[in-house]
Amino acid sequence: TNGFSAEGNFLLTPANSPKVAYHFKQDVHRENNEGEPQRHFKDHTRSLAFEDSHALTSRLSLVAGISFDRRESLEAQDYNSATKTVSDFKRRDNHVTNGQIGLFYGVGDTGKLRLTLARKSRFPTLKDRYSYRMGTAIPNEALKTEQADHAEVGYADRLGQNWQYDLALFHSNISDLIQSVTLAPGVCASPPCSQMQNVGKVRAEGLEATLRGQVGNWDLAAAYTYLDRDNRTSSRVFLTDTPHHKLFSSAAWNAGPWSAVASAELASSRYSSSDGKQVAHGFGIANLKGGYRLGNGVLLEAGVRNLFDRLYEYSEGFPEAGRTYFLQANAPL
Repeated sequence: TNGFSAEGNFLLTPANSPKVAYHFKQDVHRENNEGEPQRHFKDHTRSLAFEDSHALTSRLSLVAGISFDRRESLEAQDYNSATKTVSDFKRRDNHVTNGQIGLFYGVGDTGKLRLTLARKSRFPTLKDRYSYRMGTAIPNEALKTEQADHAEVGYADRLGQNWQYDLALFHSNISDLIQSVTLAPGVCASPPCSQMQNVGKVRAEGLEATLRGQVGNWDLAAAYTYLDRDNRTSSRVFLTDTPHHKLFSSAAWNAGPWSAVASAELASSRYSSSDGKQVAHGFGIANLKGGYRLGNGVLLEAGVRNLFDRLYEYSEGFPEAGRTYFLQANAPL
């Protein structure tokens, strides 16, 4: 992957600040098995975006933006092992216009209320469209662009001198959601078999809450997310890889050169395939590390991941690592 980005910020008036950005990305993939000709794949993605921030009053500001995005499919080759010939996949270019708008209102001395609306798009990648995934998938050269309309209302403020919180409610309507779909046995060379597909219209909504603060030498933080997703096109295609509940918390202690960090992650169960196979249980894991910073700035750390050696997995049949110890050093340049 090669590319570049260029951004420019301007100050027209003390209350008005427009921005412009251009992004270019080239994705290139080459592959072949021994004795086969090399196949080539190439995409170019471009984005031109404009945004304007305007202070309407001393407390109320408006941010609006628009982007023009285009993905060009330049090369995509397939190989037929039976005839030993290379042919071209069907290639399709994609272009979309995305936009966003947000209102931000200051409440009291420290609070900020926000309301945002956005249209976002996701182009299918080279792997989404053309990969056989080592014989476990069927390519889908006709994948369409996923698009979503998002709405969020949120509020952030301080609690006393040492605590901050942020609460947000969100709702999304997604069309042409891109997801791996399980296929019938016998379709692929190495079952189980799947294909990336546009599974239809999906509603997603929920809430997010974060809390951060300090107690003496301790920095404490917690973040909770509730997410409910519903496939409105087909209830037989289950939506994967997203638990309803997720919680992350951490506690960091600092005293001179010494430091220690404890963290925990909890998640409820999730579907791991579109036919309803499910990671049987949610899980909770804990991590712990301690460190010492030398006078020359070098930080020495030792710790353990998955402290209680829990058996857990994000996808059915692929358990994550058990208790793992590590020793590391970080040095400034």
